[in-house]
Amino acid sequence: AFWLMAVSYFTNGLCQGGITQNQVPHLGDIGFPVVAAVTALGVVGLGSAIGKLVFGWLCDVIPAKHACAIGLVFQASGLIALMSVKPTSSVALIFLYTILFGLGIGNWLPTMSVLTSSCFGLASYGAIFGALNFAQYFGSASGALMAAYIHDTFNSYRWAFIIFLTAYAVGTAAILLVRRPKSLQNE
Repeated sequence: AFWLMAVSYFTNGLCQGGITQNQVPHLGDIGFPVVAAVTALGVVGLGSAIGKLVFGWLCDVIPAKHACAIGLVFQASGLIALMSVKPTSSVALIFLYTILFGLGIGNWLPTMSVLTSSCFGLASYGAIFGALNFAQYFGSASGALMAAYIHDTFNSYRWAFIIFLTAYAVGTAAILLVRRPKSLQNE
């Protein structure tokens, strides 16, 4: 369960960091004004704050791993919207991306907290939660660097975004496979 969660939160961080840190340059590269690109970044942040509340509530209603998977699907859908943006696209398409992506990235903190406690209990909660946070943040730092490197190599973010879509699929599958360890099921 721990390693599946670590893979999922690593890929989540990889994609979040890569997309968030490079969305403004990407939108600038395709011809959108910097003001629109920076505004989009602000809307992603607002969506993330709202997403934390929504996914916190959702973890009370459905299993946290399903809530996490929904958040990852929201993020991937937002990325598909971002990849669809062309210089002639409406600003509405950018805001569709920001809403989907922003709400989706709000999933990680509530779902990680609930999954950690429900899978492993509270005795080692701090150590396990900290290790999963490390996976998330290591992914985030790696994704930002990877996307920038791919852009510098290919003069486009397209391949980075394709890698992120693949990572979302891996992360979603991994989180859905999480089961409470047998040794803790008897407690």
